[in-house]
Amino acid sequence: MLKHSRISVFIVEDNNLYTYFLNDALQDEGEFNITTFETATQCLESLEDKPDIIVMDYYLEDGKTGLDFFKTIHKKYPKLPVIVLSGQDDVQVAADLMEAGVHEYLQKKDKDVVEKLKKAILDISHERHHEYFEEFWSKKVKSKSIFIVEDNATYAKALELFLKKAFPDNTDVKIFPVGEIALMELDRRNPSIVIMDYHLDARYFDAEPGLVAIKDIKEKKPDTHIILLSAQDEISVAVEATKTYHCHYVKKDDHSFEKIEAFVRSVWP
Repeated sequence: MLKHSRISVFIVEDNNLYTYFLNDALQDEGEFNITTFETATQCLESLEDKPDIIVMDYYLEDGKTGLDFFKTIHKKYPKLPVIVLSGQDDVQVAADLMEAGVHEYLQKKDKDVVEKLKKAILDISHERHHEYFEEFWSKKVKSKSIFIVEDNATYAKALELFLKKAFPDNTDVKIFPVGEIALMELDRRNPSIVIMDYHLDARYFDAEPGLVAIKDIKEKKPDTHIILLSAQDEISVAVEATKTYHCHYVKKDDHSFEKIEAFVRSVWP
């Protein structure tokens, strides 16, 4: 889909008048590159052109239906979205198509069918763009990346410089003053290690504490390695961090950076 600016749509429809109607309506939108086929066989032969979406009639040639066609293409292209248009009213047919994995089922007699079709196509396009950028960032970002969540800017910068010196091949270290901001960047940057301070309210009084941020991160990215960094002495905090969230606990002292380095090396052999 993202190889070109327009959305590639294959239309499979044996009624030439209805094909003209759809083609004309969609071309007015200016965002679609339309290719039409009278038969499903013709469409199948052209799937190597990698359309973004297929829009097809339910009743096809040789007594086959849209469900038959969908199953055929779904085996080879399981992520290719298919929208079925139909003039029939059988609710079971609609249910069977949706359960099989068809993206959308629209009735031709619906006076708003064209607008619904445009919306369905654009919704698919937006979803695919989002998936593309998620994949793009997951490949672009180094797997050996670190988030430092620390509200003491001086301490955070010192730790960043220490890690960059200790791991010269890895320069992807990002600092965040609160967990909420780090969480917003979690999907895009996909860090393998998060170093989280326990108290994060020095600069923002309403910032959530480290354990709450850790819980949010683990729910979103359970495989992320987390170091809870703390200057407090409550055993219950250390126990909760290690037992509940499987964190590595490091107390802030003169040897904190060396302990963090040792843990990072255990994660990155």
